[in-house]
Amino acid sequence: MLRFGSTYCVTFLFCLLLVGCGGGGGQNAASSSSSSSSSSSSSSSSSSSSGGTNTSAPVITSQPQAITGVDLSGKFTLSVVASGGDLSYQWMRDGVSLGSAATGESYTVDPMMAESAGAYTVSVANSRGSVTSNNAVVRLATPSPYAGFRPGDVVWNLPLDTNPLQPTVPSGVTWQHPGPGGKDCVQIVSPVMDRTKSYGVSFPVDMALLRGAQIVLSCAVKAKDVTQPLDTFNGVKVMLSGESVSVGSIRRNYGNIYGTFDWQRFTYTTSIPDDATGGFVMLGFQGCGGTAWIADVSITIVMPSSHAPAIDPNAPPIPRAHTPMRGVTDPSAIRVKDFPDLGTWKVNLVRWMIQSAQDMSKMSIAEYDAWIDAELLKLDQALVLARANGQKLVVDLHSPPGGRDDDGNMRMLFDESIGNQFVRVWEKIATRYKGNVAIYAYGIINEPVQTGFVPEGLPDWLELQVKAARVVRHIDPDTLISIASDEFDSPKHYPWMPRLDIPGLIYEVHMYRPHSFTHQGIYATWGTVDGDPVVTYPGTLDGTATGAPLDKDYLRNWLQPLRNFQLANRVQIYVGEFSAARWTPGAAQYLKDLTDIFEEYGWDWSYHAFRESQIWSLENENLPYDQKVSKLATAPTDRFKVLQYWFNQNVSPYP
Repeated sequence: MLRFGSTYCVTFLFCLLLVGCGGGGGQNAASSSSSSSSSSSSSSSSSSSSGGTNTSAPVITSQPQAITGVDLSGKFTLSVVASGGDLSYQWMRDGVSLGSAATGESYTVDPMMAESAGAYTVSVANSRGSVTSNNAVVRLATPSPYAGFRPGDVVWNLPLDTNPLQPTVPSGVTWQHPGPGGKDCVQIVSPVMDRTKSYGVSFPVDMALLRGAQIVLSCAVKAKDVTQPLDTFNGVKVMLSGESVSVGSIRRNYGNIYGTFDWQRFTYTTSIPDDATGGFVMLGFQGCGGTAWIADVSITIVMPSSHAPAIDPNAPPIPRAHTPMRGVTDPSAIRVKDFPDLGTWKVNLVRWMIQSAQDMSKMSIAEYDAWIDAELLKLDQALVLARANGQKLVVDLHSPPGGRDDDGNMRMLFDESIGNQFVRVWEKIATRYKGNVAIYAYGIINEPVQTGFVPEGLPDWLELQVKAARVVRHIDPDTLISIASDEFDSPKHYPWMPRLDIPGLIYEVHMYRPHSFTHQGIYATWGTVDGDPVVTYPGTLDGTATGAPLDKDYLRNWLQPLRNFQLANRVQIYVGEFSAARWTPGAAQYLKDLTDIFEEYGWDWSYHAFRESQIWSLENENLPYDQKVSKLATAPTDRFKVLQYWFNQNVSPYP
């Protein structure tokens, strides 16, 4: 998971790094030679008729160099120097030949496009053999969306290669160089401490650097005969402490570390108040005793502070200065009746989900490119139908290249070549549809998910969106672009979302909260002892009489971080998906309360989903409960009537 600023006085360039694919052997330059080409710098035992006895196998004496930060529409040149005589050259990008235009000692790209980023190699050949250069990675420049620190930056660590201890530390605290397992560490031998008493050593931390950020405090601990504390928040302690007027004392640590064990890694993730002061990291014991060795203590940024402007309580209401857009999501299936039927509903917005049931993680780059080309042919038809029936489309790349791993992570965030392909796909889409009035917005990523940090040099979930959005904006200056938040478009991540410096952005959120209500009966049998409980709206979160309240205030509170972001930055918000399974008790009231909130805040929205699954269908009877079979309603359902109220207020999005 990962994140920012209102005024970007510090900017970074970040780049998408491509994995080098290697190069193949070149061909002999002399057609009269009978020897075959060879890899590396191996030579033929016979002389080439064109090169004579002065020709030797090629040797690269100066490799092409990586180039970082090439601007869109800029240019770059790669060069190689080789010896051997009578040489020929063939440049390649990601292992694919660039053809007859790339056969010199140097290769120039002008202008730089998204597709120009990659790992370049050059094959140098003559009659005696061939050799392929090292990779020269060329990266597309994009200003970082983060103001200051970015996710993954280590902002504090305790160096232990030299003695960090002052002479005044307790006698049981010593520096071990090296300690157990060859690891430099602090060893602490502590008597059993009272639950309110601690024993150890502290090191200063500047909390001002951490204000407003989400951080992870991590350490390695080895323990011997550490007694179990009475309180789970005590034990061996690696604790970050500070002060805050807004929340009081700050005490953050991984609790209940005790026993005997070899080196283990412990991490604790927390948010730092905007007014945090002071600060120190304490190593030691509380409420227990024994021996511990502590090493590798660091603080890493998970999500930087957004540095959002304060909300002005006296500011005028945010005007809905555009045509209100209200509609549905559609699974990118061309069916003759769909758009005319939506026209009779007075829907003016359709979120067109470019998606596939195929496992995208098993698709090659070429297979994905062929699939997206076929999908764009369907989109061509959909745009014509939408225009004819008074709708505009949000183009949602629902199934991006690479798919997801088992944890939901988008693989394009962890694989350089897939990430570059993603940006190229958006370059293709923007080029194809620039100026098409039937497109309302480009939805860059559907429900981004990133757990942990991306590899060094790769863009994270936000940076990759920004990279693609800047490529789109370079091609198409007018069409809106939708940016999504991490963790499946959650509103809870908006405290760390920056206001991005790209014209024509809208910010997207999805709303399926609480899952105990919206998804009851989908992943487990509904209403059985070992299945999902029956959760009614309004009611309680777990369906019991004593559970936490589930009502309109709950919905408003869940959406509040996004509302705060909107008020602070005065930006346009789009709810790309929201829904509840048709059988959920009180679904109509849930949809009414949500849409009332959306309209109060001036947010555009699209209900999920239109004729994708009977689970969500507005046209199917609420009951009986069955995930596979249901009856079409003979009269409008109560859920449909809720949305129809707002659809009836729609006007055409076309002049």
